[in-house]
Amino acid sequence: MIASSVLIHFFLQLPFSFPSGAIANEEIFLRWIHIVAGITWIGLLYFFNLVGTPLMMELEMPERAKLYPKLMLPAMNWARFPQR
Repeated sequence: MIASSVLIHFFLQLPFSFPSGAIANEEIFLRWIHIVAGITWIGLLYFFNLVGTPLMMELEMPERAKLYPKLMLPAMNWARFPQR
C-alpha cells in the first residue's frame, strides 16, 4: 500500500504535456489512419475466413460464378492492397 502511494506521488510530480505543432499533428493523423486500416484489414480477414468461404462452399457452381466477381474480387483487392 505504501509503495503504491509513493509511485502515485512520484508520477503526479512529473511534468506532462501534450505534443503540439505540425509534426505532432501529422504523427497523430498517421497513427489514426494506421489504426483504421488495421481494423479494416482484420474485418476483411474475418469476412473471408468466417463468412465468404463457407458461403461459397454452400452455393452451386452457376450461382458461385455470378457472385464471385461482384463480391469477392473487390474485397480481395482491398485485402491485398496493404501487402504491396
